[in-house]
Amino acid sequence: MQLSTVIEAVIDDTGKPQKEASIRRRINSIIRMISISGHYWPDRVETTQTFSAKATAFSFATPTRFRSVDYLTYSNGRHLDRKEPSSIKRLPDGEADVYYLAGGNILVKCAESTDTLLFGYWTYPADLTKDADTNWILERLSTPVIDLTSQSILGMLGSTTEKDFIGRLAQAELNIMVTDILRDATSTVISGRA
Repeated sequence: MQLSTVIEAVIDDTGKPQKEASIRRRINSIIRMISISGHYWPDRVETTQTFSAKATAFSFATPTRFRSVDYLTYSNGRHLDRKEPSSIKRLPDGEADVYYLAGGNILVKCAESTDTLLFGYWTYPADLTKDADTNWILERLSTPVIDLTSQSILGMLGSTTEKDFIGRLAQAELNIMVTDILRDATSTVISGRA
C-alpha cells in the first residue's frame, strides 16, 4: 500500500485533513516502532564485506540505516563474537575472532588473516516522504499502521473513546500479523542465522 493511501484512510478515520503533516510524521514513527519491536526478515541485509588487503585487524563503517549486527563470519562460516568496547582492552593476549562497535564503525580482530567477511545486519526503514512510497510494513501491516496512526491523531484531538477502541483493535491486528511474519521467517532465519 502506498503512503498516500494510508494517509487517506487515516483522514477518513479522523476527519482531519488539516492534520496531514502530523499524520505523515506519525506513520513514519509507527513504521519505525514496528520495525524495532523485533528482528523481522525484511529488515535483514546480508552482504560480503571486502577489504583491500588480508589482515587480522581492521574496521569498516556501519551501513546506511544500520540498526544492529546479526552476524560476522569468515567465508567458511566460523562466527566472530561480539564484545562490548569496554572489554576489548581486557581481552587475553591472542584472543581473536571478535568485533565491537565504536561510533559509526565496526572494529574486527581475527585469528586468521582475511580480506573478506560475511556480514548480516538489521536496518531501520527509510522515512516515507513521497505519496507513492511504500515498504514491507505498509505492504504487510497497513491496517495496524492505519489504526495506530488514527489512534495517535485522535488522542492528540482528545477523542478518548474512539482512540481507545481503535487502539485495542490495532494492537490485536498487529499481534496477529506479526505472528504471521515471524512464522514466515522461521523458514529462512533461525536464531538469527540463515
